[in-house]
Amino acid sequence: MVAYCAIASIGVARADEASDPGTVSAYADVLVEAAASDLEFPLHAVPDSFVGVLGTRVESIRKLTEFVAARRLAAMAAWVEAYRAAQRRPAASGRSSGCNGDFACFKACTLEIESHGNYAAVSPGGTYRGAWQFDQSTWDGAVARAGYPEWSGRDPATAPPGMQDAAAHQLYLERGNQPWGGRC
Repeated sequence: MVAYCAIASIGVARADEASDPGTVSAYADVLVEAAASDLEFPLHAVPDSFVGVLGTRVESIRKLTEFVAARRLAAMAAWVEAYRAAQRRPAASGRSSGCNGDFACFKACTLEIESHGNYAAVSPGGTYRGAWQFDQSTWDGAVARAGYPEWSGRDPATAPPGMQDAAAHQLYLERGNQPWGGRC
């Protein structure tokens, strides 16, 4: 226990001395969490000399904790923006598309090939259903991610056309034309 607190104290001291606090940020989470966890032990287990050292470092620990929290928030904001950007463009399918990312073009082409635009279509073997010819597991995920989780587990061929289109659009944003054989 004392070793973790001592390591945290040394890490905080080095962060104070470093011209760039980011040089120790990779260790900041571990050090602060270890110190906080160790401080939950009974006070009689901590030597008086260490309590004095830690007491002088409370402000440093607070600053380091704020620094780490700010970096986490910045990283999360960057991830959210990257995710949103990826949602705005179709994923690369590995094959060229005649529609060049235009979903309206892709929709017209794909629906003609898959079902001739019949939203109640069912493949001869019964596996692929609806205008977009979803299999059940693909439908369940796509329709839920499109904002209609209540339709997960239900037959895609019975879903309203707008919902089928929304699920297909969601899948297109994630995987491009790959689920439909790379056509269109």
